[in-house]
Amino acid sequence: MISKVRARALPASQRRSLEELTQDLDPSSGDTTSKCSAFWTMLTMSSVIAGGGVLTDSTATVIGAMIIAPLSTPIMGIALGSAQRRRTGSAAIVLLACLLVIVVGMIMSVTLPSDYDLLSNGRRGGGTGPARRGLGAPRGRGRTSSPWSSGAW
Repeated sequence: MISKVRARALPASQRRSLEELTQDLDPSSGDTTSKCSAFWTMLTMSSVIAGGGVLTDSTATVIGAMIIAPLSTPIMGIALGSAQRRRTGSAAIVLLACLLVIVVGMIMSVTLPSDYDLLSNGRRGGGTGPARRGLGAPRGRGRTSSPWSSGAW
């Protein structure tokens, strides 16, 4: 029964072997030089685009930067390593990628003219204060989404 469902949902022509997955998702296998250079180049470009979108208050630009950001590959590499019970190095890449994006954002904010007010837009400064009314939505989502929540708040 289960094999019939799997065959209908995911035909054999669309399945990938473990070797193919490892080749694509493990940063230490295959052509590591081209994998690394493509990843870091695309990540740097997408972080610059996202930073520009935040500074110009362009939601579409930020979403476009999220689309071209190559972070899904190392995240899937973490999942592959977890399934194989071995380390692939993808977690370190994700952490370094987060640091790179933070540094690019900091550089972009420091290089702005001194008369540019970063907090003039409510979206960039909103949600950062300790206002109690802003905690209602996360509390509600946490209560409904977690099967282990006790509900005792």
